[in-house]
Amino acid sequence: MTKFIKLIRASIAISSLISVGCSPSLQPKQEYSPFVFSQLRLNKTNNEGKPLWSIKSPEARYELGNRLIRAMDLEIIINNNSIPTYKLIAKSANIINDGDLILLEGDINLTQLSGDKVVIRGDRVKWDTLKSILTIDQNPLIYNENFHLVVPKVSFFHQKNILKLTGKSILTNNPRTVSTQRNRLGEYKVKVINAEWNLNSGVINGQGPIEIFRYINSTDTYQQVNGDTLFGNTKSGLLGFTSCAVIQEYEFILSNECILDINSDQVSFIGDVKLRRNTNKSFIEEKTIKLQLNQDHMVGF
Repeated sequence: MTKFIKLIRASIAISSLISVGCSPSLQPKQEYSPFVFSQLRLNKTNNEGKPLWSIKSPEARYELGNRLIRAMDLEIIINNNSIPTYKLIAKSANIINDGDLILLEGDINLTQLSGDKVVIRGDRVKWDTLKSILTIDQNPLIYNENFHLVVPKVSFFHQKNILKLTGKSILTNNPRTVSTQRNRLGEYKVKVINAEWNLNSGVINGQGPIEIFRYINSTDTYQQVNGDTLFGNTKSGLLGFTSCAVIQEYEFILSNECILDINSDQVSFIGDVKLRRNTNKSFIEEKTIKLQLNQDHMVGF
């Protein structure tokens, strides 16, 4: 791309010199008409010549004076370590400063080509190619066959495969992966304020207040878990919380930390644990213990 653009500039500069000749008189600044391409292919490499990304478009206009390319119906391949890792499709884009900054609009779809096949969608994306950051601030949605994540704003560090979630984010599992029985066993919803999530490792850390709502066991017991901060790994299915509170039916459990397994009924409590049971909304029993418990030990304790 850089060589091609330099060639365009050089040819226009030569034409300008010929038209001016040796006349010492000042000439008005020349306005150049945009170059129109029936097909555009741009390739970006690093200093070692390894591919970083490539762009294809069936229609584009290049404005030489502004160093701006306006392209339609783009298909972009983003590489990590020279390997095609993400495919990005957009209706239109402004490619600024020969590709240092790319603004994409209209039904944008970024798809992970391997691994968990995560898809990131949005209506507007700002791509800082120098920093390898894609920022989606209009209707972002992140999903794959197992989950849906709705967030007000997301920044994707695509060379590190890290999502930075800004604002109140809601993570739910895909209904197609939930039990096909008539009950709601396995459904869950996670609410978090600001988080970082590594798509490769599954490691996630977030700020609260954290809320999780889910149905457990065969009786469709509704369970709510609250916490101040979130830590864990989505690949293992284990999520941890500080200042944890678990509420279900007639039980209310407080703990310094708890570990929730989103793939089963288990909750483990670490440190001082306070257990309360109530009947008719009046607490009738309270115990403080120092144990590590799990969900199976709670009933009848």
